[in-house]
Amino acid sequence: MADIDSNYIQVSAYNKFMSNKLKVHLDFGQFNSIWKSKDTQLRGRDGKMIQFNSVAQLLNYMTENGYELISFNTYAIDNALGHTVYSNMLLKKIKK
Repeated sequence: MADIDSNYIQVSAYNKFMSNKLKVHLDFGQFNSIWKSKDTQLRGRDGKMIQFNSVAQLLNYMTENGYELISFNTYAIDNALGHTVYSNMLLKKIKK
């Protein structure tokens, strides 16, 4: 998180197929390539992807790292893989 130099971050989270974990993607204005999805994933200092059990756990992590929630939307989609719930959040960096 420390290497993200952005005042706003859009976070999208949805449940993984056949898992109780969330898949999380960040958009902070970076260039995205379909070949480098890791550029949009939240990673720890060790470089490993951080796993979240719930949106609340994700939001707590983001606030602990200097961001506050300013917008939250949730919607569900039924598709061939089942029921998927998407959460989109906009977070703003807290100025210290």
